[in-house]
Amino acid sequence: MNIVNLHAHIASVGRNVLHLDHKGQHIVGHVVPRLSAAVYNGTPAVSDLSLLRVGRHVQVLGAWHPDTNEIDIATVYAAA
Repeated sequence: MNIVNLHAHIASVGRNVLHLDHKGQHIVGHVVPRLSAAVYNGTPAVSDLSLLRVGRHVQVLGAWHPDTNEIDIATVYAAA
């Protein structure tokens, strides 16, 4: 696994997944229960990712699965 820092747009939101558009490339971001967090407008990190919206710009830190377009999300930085 490799650590990644991506700037992307949210293409769609699923139950435990975010589909991201990173420079025209589709990335699947897996939400890891009890681990993934969101930071909205610089506030402290929370486990509630419900404020993430399709079309919004986000910065995502996570672990990339080599040879795939999938990451395990650690933290999503977004505007609320």
